[in-house]
Amino acid sequence: MPAGYTQLILYEKRAVAWRGQLLRLSAGHTWRQSGSVIIADAQGAAVRFGTTWPIRFAVHDALELSRQINGAVLLVNRLREVFWH
Repeated sequence: MPAGYTQLILYEKRAVAWRGQLLRLSAGHTWRQSGSVIIADAQGAAVRFGTTWPIRFAVHDALELSRQINGAVLLVNRLREVFWH
C-alpha cells in the first residue's frame, strides 16, 4: 500500500448482531472506549459509529441498532491505529 494521508486501523471482532438478535459474542482483548459498530450503507460501504463503555452497554446498543435497521451490525474493538504517511 503506498504511503499517503491514510489511517490503518486493526480491529478485533467482538459481536455480530442480525435483526436485533445476538449471533456471536467473542472473547478478546480488554474492551476500550474506542470500540465501534459497523453497518453497511445503501451502497454496501462500511459506516462506523463510536460505542459506549463497558462492553455490555456496547453490545446492547449494537443489538438495538440492528433491530432498528433490520439488518446486520458488527461490534469491533480497535486494537491499534497507525497514520500511514
